[in-house]
Amino acid sequence: MLSWSERWRATAHAIPAARPADDADLQADLTGLRDVTSRLDRARASGDPAGHFRREQLRLEASVRARVLRSRHEGQGSEGGWGFSTGELLDALGPATLVQIVAIDGDLHILVCSGARVRHMRDGRADEAAT
Repeated sequence: MLSWSERWRATAHAIPAARPADDADLQADLTGLRDVTSRLDRARASGDPAGHFRREQLRLEASVRARVLRSRHEGQGSEGGWGFSTGELLDALGPATLVQIVAIDGDLHILVCSGARVRHMRDGRADEAAT
């Protein structure tokens, strides 16, 4: 659960590269995505059928997402291949304690990381905690 929550956090806070990637296939997909999005907008504005443009847009978005995620994490040997290792985190904590609260499907889960281990507890509902 700690690996999953850290992966989610990293993805949610990811900052895209400031310059274009040196990936010709990614550049081609991005160009195609801009083109099909423009065509989709024009088709919708004129009331023309747009289903095929939408399908192509979704395909290209998935391709771009997969290429970017793959390129960001290539060559990293950590757990899951994405740059996070539970063991490395626990080692880095030393005598400190990390408490992470994770909401999954409205349930609160508490992860307590200390002493080279992670303890997991369920602790009620997120909506109850909010009130």
